[in-house]
Amino acid sequence: HMTVHLACMLGSPRHLALRRCGAAISRFAGRRVCSTMDQPGPITLRYFACQGRGQILRYMLFDSGRPFTDEIIGSEAEYNALPPGAKGICNYLPVYEGPDGSGGTMQLGQSKAITYHIAMLLGYTPATARESAKASEVFCLASEDVYSAILLGIWQTHMTGNPALVAAIPKMRQRLGNLETMLGARGALGASRPVDFSDFAALFAVDLIEQLFTPPAAASVLEPVPTVRGNAALLRQRSGVQAALERRCERMTGCPGEPEVVAAFREMEEKA
Repeated sequence: HMTVHLACMLGSPRHLALRRCGAAISRFAGRRVCSTMDQPGPITLRYFACQGRGQILRYMLFDSGRPFTDEIIGSEAEYNALPPGAKGICNYLPVYEGPDGSGGTMQLGQSKAITYHIAMLLGYTPATARESAKASEVFCLASEDVYSAILLGIWQTHMTGNPALVAAIPKMRQRLGNLETMLGARGALGASRPVDFSDFAALFAVDLIEQLFTPPAAASVLEPVPTVRGNAALLRQRSGVQAALERRCERMTGCPGEPEVVAAFREMEEKA
């Protein structure tokens, strides 16, 4: 069993009250990549009340069955009230606090750096330098390029009132096509290729598309990328991933106007 502490914004003034949630985590039938860094000790992930790039970190932590504290900062006031050092050396979130893999502890900022560290710590890094580089290539495309098209589209629509999210669709489709090519070259998940950190990034991209678009439109966008879809479907069978999806924050991004932007976008889709 896994105990996860959540500090979520629930519309209550007591935003940082921690709740305990029990989740039975079982591993997928199939091996993870062997890690030599595994080290016991408490882990804390501190991030804003949105999925963002922190969702990929949560996928790995939940999937591994490793207990951790998911400290979600639900407002600017909560962020400003964090004690000195809680925002890390970069004075921003996300922040990781936990084992360093060498017997000590560390604090780490920047989502990419945290991803690579957690992947090494928990056994989601490919065994060879070549495969590790290829995994990084997929991870960067899914977590940066695909997500950024959505992130910027939502923010620009919110800030300007112009349908920037609509204009981002061709770029989104192109980047998903690139992701399909990369994953196709690496092969589908299975006994010959165990799960690594890049697969959680690809799942992140698929899940964002399905949240953003109406179901018929999402199916159309994802239809040309069967490897991406198939790998995401396999990951969703894992109980830890299911737990992460059930507990994800409602907002995809930190944009305060996201609900209105997405609702208007989906309405335009339905009319079209």
